[in-house]
Amino acid sequence: MKKVLILGASILQLPAILKAKELGYYVGAVDYNPAAIGIAHADEYFNTSTIDIDGVVQIAKAFKPDGIMTLATDMPIRAVARACEICGLPGISYDTAVRATDKGEMIKAFDANGVEHPWYYIADDRKVFESIVDKVSFPCVMKPTDNAGSRGVVLCHGPEELKQEYDYSCGESRSGAVIIEEYLRGPEFSVEVMVIDGEPHVLQITDKMTTGAPHFVEMGHSQPSKQPESVQTRIKDLACRAVKAVGINIGPAHVEMILTGAGPKMVELGARMGGDCITSHLVPLSTGIDMVGAAIRLACGESADIRPVYRKGAAIRYFCTEKGTIRSIENIEQAKSIPGVREISFVHGPGEVAGEIGNSADRIGFVISQADTAEAAIKACENAIETVSINIDTVIRSEIMDIRGKKLLVLGGTSASLDLVKLAQSMGVYTVVTDDRDKSERIAKQLADDHAMVSTTDIDGLIRLIRERHIDGAFCGPSEFNIRNLIKLCKAADLPCYTTMETWNRCANKDEFTACCRRFGVDVPEEFDIHDGMTEAELDAIDYPIIIKPVDGCSSIGISVCRRKEDVMPAFQKAMNASTCKRIIAEKYIENGGELFGARYLVQDGEAYPYLLIDTYVADPVKKTSLISAYTHTPSKYSDYYMANMDKNVRAMIRGMGIKTGTVFFQSLPFNGKIYFHEMGYRLSGGMLYKLTEPLMGINDMKMMIRSALGGACVLKEEVEKIDLKCGGRFGGQLMIPLNAGTIGRIEGLEEAAALPAVTDFIQYYKCGDTVKDSYIGTLQQHFGRFTMIADNEALLNNTIKKIQSSLVIYNNDNIRMNILQFDLNRLN
Repeated sequence: MKKVLILGASILQLPAILKAKELGYYVGAVDYNPAAIGIAHADEYFNTSTIDIDGVVQIAKAFKPDGIMTLATDMPIRAVARACEICGLPGISYDTAVRATDKGEMIKAFDANGVEHPWYYIADDRKVFESIVDKVSFPCVMKPTDNAGSRGVVLCHGPEELKQEYDYSCGESRSGAVIIEEYLRGPEFSVEVMVIDGEPHVLQITDKMTTGAPHFVEMGHSQPSKQPESVQTRIKDLACRAVKAVGINIGPAHVEMILTGAGPKMVELGARMGGDCITSHLVPLSTGIDMVGAAIRLACGESADIRPVYRKGAAIRYFCTEKGTIRSIENIEQAKSIPGVREISFVHGPGEVAGEIGNSADRIGFVISQADTAEAAIKACENAIETVSINIDTVIRSEIMDIRGKKLLVLGGTSASLDLVKLAQSMGVYTVVTDDRDKSERIAKQLADDHAMVSTTDIDGLIRLIRERHIDGAFCGPSEFNIRNLIKLCKAADLPCYTTMETWNRCANKDEFTACCRRFGVDVPEEFDIHDGMTEAELDAIDYPIIIKPVDGCSSIGISVCRRKEDVMPAFQKAMNASTCKRIIAEKYIENGGELFGARYLVQDGEAYPYLLIDTYVADPVKKTSLISAYTHTPSKYSDYYMANMDKNVRAMIRGMGIKTGTVFFQSLPFNGKIYFHEMGYRLSGGMLYKLTEPLMGINDMKMMIRSALGGACVLKEEVEKIDLKCGGRFGGQLMIPLNAGTIGRIEGLEEAAALPAVTDFIQYYKCGDTVKDSYIGTLQQHFGRFTMIADNEALLNNTIKKIQSSLVIYNNDNIRMNILQFDLNRLN
């Protein structure tokens, strides 16, 4: 009987142990853990660490196997290679094993052999790291050179974040070395390869789904790839060249890459089979190839049959839950009975904590399926996950922190901070408003308890102000510019802050947001590659209309709709001018009559709670090239569809993005029975929608954020219990009043409009003598004001809109009406 020595006896190696026994081999298992699950199935057990090279060599000499192998983990690869070399057994060389397990040596091999890869820097100690920081382009990915399972992997958007995350990434590195790489954007793949007599053979391409930034933990895989054959050909070619570059001449290889705008580029590879059940389960289910058996036979010097038997679809999806303690897991048997489902497994159960996905070990379980196509297999997994009920005991704080008398520093004194100051004062908070403008020019400073002349960008000056006036917290409302200053300030002054710069950048960047939506199964519009110097052929190939916008923009600034190729390059330049990072995103412009759907969530301790679903109708005054809101309505007519089909994925996406606390909103486009996400904000909205939620259900997100800024919980249990997406049968709306450019001469009918019974609030942005500049058209600065209305029925709400629009007239200095653009109530039908 032939012998095989398998390094590792955990759940990852169990398929190899079972397959070797099935094939008639005498099996020796090596593992430091005497309780490892595979030991009971092996013939002999050796209590040694799989990375103890000398120990493994001694075991191999005594056991005298015909082959040595490991299945789906990088850690034992070097020990396997050394033992095979010393014992004269088939296997890769030790030098190859080093290149396959050290990401620094690996990427050097790619570089030397012309294999497409990201730019990179390697730092083997802190001194080298500090010398590299100023050379790095952002965003970038930092990871240990010698770990796996997404441990220590983090996305960084700037030098401060990179420095902050160094200890985390370095701490997960056994050698203390990290690699800093270009952040590649695009769909992710793995390629399952078997090398025979030095020639790599691609068995399957796997489409991957990950959590994305910050840790890129894999949450699903499917086969075969849905990419076109032309793309698959390029993927296969790159995989084979990468395998040869590293020197793998026998056995399996698991190759990971990303399809970028410039084509596929390598991420990394392993001289072993893919984990996450990819090669042990999905490859056999999709092709009929026994990849585990083939790897065992090759390791033992035998021939292996890797010819495909059939072509089917296979998929695996991991469970994603709320954060908390697992109380029970139910309906597993019902889920197993779903056609196509082949296996459901859990590695964490009742009594264990779930919800935080920082690396692959945090996942609680998975579903594996087989069907005629990859799409059908994915659907079977999703149906099973929907059927299984994972009951979580979540922990929501219920205590109310007494913040009366505490001092809050408000960054920015414009009208955008006015309600923030008012609400903070109503909560008993002492407010100090600061910026670099005189009190006479800043309405929020005039209302505040105190004010200062310190710029919101002067972090050192703000810290001195905090210390001198004994300030307890800082906040800035919806201003994206000041949110970045707030994050820097709170970190430097050791004050509470609802987010970090890393998380904020991830949410504020539109292309990262779009990629995250795709990873979590949230529909987004089709994207287009728009760049400087486009050819006529490239412009002709675009499916018009498209919308072009800066990836880091806000308040509708820099956004254009292009209906013909002549519009594209001017719109591209406009978006580039509005982008700080000089990147744009171009998407299919969905023609749905100017209607948007919005979903807002409260987040506490990583758990998201939907609390407001709204419909917004946009006014498009400049030949449909600019987009601003005209009317917002709740409850949304899409509420039932959204909660049934999208809410679960969106909550999982919020967790996956690393959002811990605060308020999050998403904007989307309803079209042909689907809802397409296109924008998000991790902040309070400029629309101050608490003016709707507070009278409708007693929820005020601005008060929550003030409380959080002063050290309290953002969301309380009693507030979650008040959430009512149907608003108790009542209706709310906000009507905006857009103006044409010009200087306001007189205003008529405002008092009459504001006194209507359903009007609960009016915010006025301009007064007589103020000028609406041409550059404001198409942005939120075009609005004269905002009416908030609450009614017991929609008829009353609609009638109020009619009365406001008929009574309110705003003229310029030439006696020409400026508010000619009015919301058409027929659009509600």
